[in-house]
Amino acid sequence: MENENLKNSQIRIAFIGISNSGKTALCSILSSNKPLNKNKEEEEKQNSNSKINEFIIKSKDNDIKLLDMNGKYGKVTLYGMCSLNPDYCVVVISGNMGLTQTTKEFIEISIILEIPLIFIITKYNITPDFILEENINDIQNLISGDGINKIPKIINKDYDIVNLSNFINDNICPIFKISMEDESEIDIFKLFLQNLHPMQLSNNDDYDNTIYYITNIFTKEEGKSNSIVNGFLNKGKINKNSKMLLGPDSNAQFIEVNIKSIYFNDNPVDYIYSNNICCLSIDSQIEIRKGMIIINNVTKNNLPKIYNEFTADIMVVDHNTILKQNFICVLYCRNIRQSCQIVEIEYNMKCGDRGKVKFRFLKYPECIHIGDKIIVFESKIRAVGLITEVK
Repeated sequence: MENENLKNSQIRIAFIGISNSGKTALCSILSSNKPLNKNKEEEEKQNSNSKINEFIIKSKDNDIKLLDMNGKYGKVTLYGMCSLNPDYCVVVISGNMGLTQTTKEFIEISIILEIPLIFIITKYNITPDFILEENINDIQNLISGDGINKIPKIINKDYDIVNLSNFINDNICPIFKISMEDESEIDIFKLFLQNLHPMQLSNNDDYDNTIYYITNIFTKEEGKSNSIVNGFLNKGKINKNSKMLLGPDSNAQFIEVNIKSIYFNDNPVDYIYSNNICCLSIDSQIEIRKGMIIINNVTKNNLPKIYNEFTADIMVVDHNTILKQNFICVLYCRNIRQSCQIVEIEYNMKCGDRGKVKFRFLKYPECIHIGDKIIVFESKIRAVGLITEVK
């Protein structure tokens, strides 16, 4: 099948917020002009702890992929934000609920990952005026505060939407008020999305250094060796029927696999360029896990280094007690989510402290690099840092 506009990058937009804020309904209306039909099976999927719904808006220059993050499980949202590289983040807030603690945590993730923020207030038409006004004030104060430090701007129907696409350079943080019953408000927001530009440049020419991050694995068909994986192509290009390398496995090895088919936006294609999310069918006999990568076969004699331990300069942004040696936490880095133990620490750290910390992966060695951003995000601790040494 002929690939259309694959050299143009997808624009990936993460929709975050609590359950029942209207994320899924909004994404469905934006992509298909009708709400999602939530039968019993769909509701079960929506409540699963590994679900990120994907919707597509067709545009002249770039397809827009809407990533509906599960609002019930913070770890799903965090993993999706780290591994799928969204260009923008839309914070969906119900007018009658306002800023909840969970929503604030999702916003904190976006700030740490330096993803531009856009706010939507839903259900404002059924919210008492005094509650709506109070919640809008809270949102505006959050936007203008130290964390975001932008100018909050409520966008009405008369606003020049086309020029709003430069909102980042204008130091503006847009706030849209949307009722699912008002088509004009939805159309305005859709036009705004269609005029956005990709925040990340493609690396199409870096074919020898092709790297694909596996973020999800689907069940094998009975009697078949093919595995279906979903992920993000960070560099280079992948061709159908090409030989690639998959790893690292439990023995820190890479094995050769055949790319049987490629799916982009639910359509079969013959090749895929970087900066796109796509599905691959691969002929593999080993167990595949999140955190694995697929690389070009030409790197067989120069494989990526795999490490059990690494040192990072981190800052503790939230912690109720003391961060100290032997502390075990879940660490996020790109498509990696794994338990780690602190084996060395410069000093016992509390909220606001910075310092060097040495971590050890507890299950698998991973492919990490100096300069990679890491996030520690649990019920008791929030920390962010950069890897400075690998071992």
